[in-house]
Amino acid sequence: MRVITQENRGLTRALITGCAAALADVIARHDCGDTSMPGRFQQQLAALRNDEVVLVSCSARYAGPEGETLYVASGERVAEGRVRGELASNLRPLALTRRDDPAD
Repeated sequence: MRVITQENRGLTRALITGCAAALADVIARHDCGDTSMPGRFQQQLAALRNDEVVLVSCSARYAGPEGETLYVASGERVAEGRVRGELASNLRPLALTRRDDPAD
């Protein structure tokens, strides 16, 4: 694990910087305060073993200060062939994706 420090330019810029600095074959989104169910990463990695899959996400339960459920964002399968913008609008926050190979 590495700590990357930059001027505060917002979450999106921080994610772009972090993804650009990543060295692993896959990138997992897991923010401060997030808690994943046991087996989440193993299941997502298993799905990425299929060469046709480039990104997986999962449902997320949003909790209040006492741990109470505020709402659940259910995962939705995204149909093959959707354009990037449509795909991005259907993602849930806890995603795992392959890192682009700059050699491609």
